[in-house]
Amino acid sequence: MTKSFIRRTSIFVLFLLTVMTSIAQKRITVHGKVTDQETGESLSGVSVSVINTAGLGTFSNKEGIFSLKVEVYHKLLFSYIGYDTVQVQIKENDTVNVSMKKSNIQAMDEVVVTALGTQKDSMSQVPLQLWIWMSSENLHPPRVL
Repeated sequence: MTKSFIRRTSIFVLFLLTVMTSIAQKRITVHGKVTDQETGESLSGVSVSVINTAGLGTFSNKEGIFSLKVEVYHKLLFSYIGYDTVQVQIKENDTVNVSMKKSNIQAMDEVVVTALGTQKDSMSQVPLQLWIWMSSENLHPPRVL
């Protein structure tokens, strides 16, 4: 084998690997609108995340519109309190409009809040007169009677 043949072959293989990598990791900006299935109203604050990709997600705005940069052939997960979650497979298209259905789960009657720890505020140890003086723009120290 000659050196020129090896050089041409390695350049060709490198070119193929570069092209295949760019095709496999093609990213597109997906945008769309999230609405209520029954009323057609926009849903604001819907969580839109990429399944199996930590930290990649967004929320819909007050008009229900979202935009997210994602790799092709991943799945988006739409979740919202009181609605069933929706999964959508991303293909080559960049527009994804989703209608969410209200969940059949009954609403909770009660919420129990428990505190696992407490913390003292540093200002709670300061005498009231000194605290009032510190919070105002008074340059003179307070008079103690």
